[in-house]
Amino acid sequence: MLQQLSLVFFITLWFSLELFCKALLTTSKDIFFPLPTNLKIHIYPGIINVTWDCNLTKLMEEHTYQIDFPQKSEKINISKCFQEFFVTDDLLFEIHKKMKTKISSDSESKIVYSNPEGKNNTAAENLQCYVYHVSIINCSWTVGREAPNDTQYQLAFRQTQHPQGIQQRVYVACENYSKDSFGRQVGCILKSPKLRFDASVYVQLVGSSNETSIQFIDRVFKLDNFVILDPPRNISLIYHPNELKITWETPETYSKRGNHFFTYSVNINGEEHITGEQSFITQNLHLNKKVNVSVRAKWRYDNTSMWSRWSESHVEEDDSLRFTSFHLLLALGSISFVIIMLLIFLCQRFQIRKRLFPQIPKPSENIFETAEQNGLMFQEQNMIKKSLPEEDEECVFLQVTEIPHNEKPKNL
Repeated sequence: MLQQLSLVFFITLWFSLELFCKALLTTSKDIFFPLPTNLKIHIYPGIINVTWDCNLTKLMEEHTYQIDFPQKSEKINISKCFQEFFVTDDLLFEIHKKMKTKISSDSESKIVYSNPEGKNNTAAENLQCYVYHVSIINCSWTVGREAPNDTQYQLAFRQTQHPQGIQQRVYVACENYSKDSFGRQVGCILKSPKLRFDASVYVQLVGSSNETSIQFIDRVFKLDNFVILDPPRNISLIYHPNELKITWETPETYSKRGNHFFTYSVNINGEEHITGEQSFITQNLHLNKKVNVSVRAKWRYDNTSMWSRWSESHVEEDDSLRFTSFHLLLALGSISFVIIMLLIFLCQRFQIRKRLFPQIPKPSENIFETAEQNGLMFQEQNMIKKSLPEEDEECVFLQVTEIPHNEKPKNL
């Protein structure tokens, strides 16, 4: 009896719930949730602003409306009469072109279009940004085809970051511009900006002119996908018997990457070789031939990535035939020693020193004695000459004495 009563109770409860749910569904279908009037969408660099009239009913304020963007749907709080959406907050798409947006409730929906403000063809064109030297961002663009000569463009980056789970919007404006011949800004360099390279970043380029309003352009991309790598580091060349092994380290990057992210090109004497490893071995070498080696790198999984610059050339030759500075000094020392010994021998053998530097002979004592005797003889001769009368001198004889022949003359 108890089981039968329980069965009747559950059947009655089930039918009651079913009837209640059907009543609710019927009621909700009969209720109409109209869209707010005067729906408009205004777009600014990085911001989408949706507005509507505030003549709302209490039922509309309690209902949830939805807006569908090109890549994502968001809920709208209809009681605020406006709502802003930031492109970097998980809405990653370009908004400088005509944008189609759908706003809907459970009862109806509406398509709303938005157009950027400004004169057509005045926005900058060919916007490109690359990262080089690890953390330097270099952006360039061309002036719009119908932009006035006084047009100036300003570049800025927007990014939503989540340090420690807290949402934080980062805004980085350019301060270092390059200009064309008209003084218009056509390029920008940012050194180590506070941006995450592995997360999407929103780039906006806004123009201004005194003659007309200028359209803006924008881009969304990851900086990591536009990195021009530096050359590989610490290249070394090691000779083994009949082969040369070349090794290197991965290029320096903003965030550490493993070797499997890179592809390398090795240039050996003008011949290029592609490899995915951090070393390369070649056996096609001629003995006693110098080897000129340089290496470059690019991203492996990006077919559009650009090669880095070539590394500095490394010139090497076989160790067995290498003429090092030590060998050069040793050879010069040996040659110098041989030349010096040869010169000493020749000087001794041919008495070159005596011939080049002859000695002045020392006067002997006989020469001095002979000179002294000659001097005395010269003095005696002078005295005799003085004692002899001169040819023209007259002599007067006072007395003449005749000496007999048998007498000897007396001494005078």
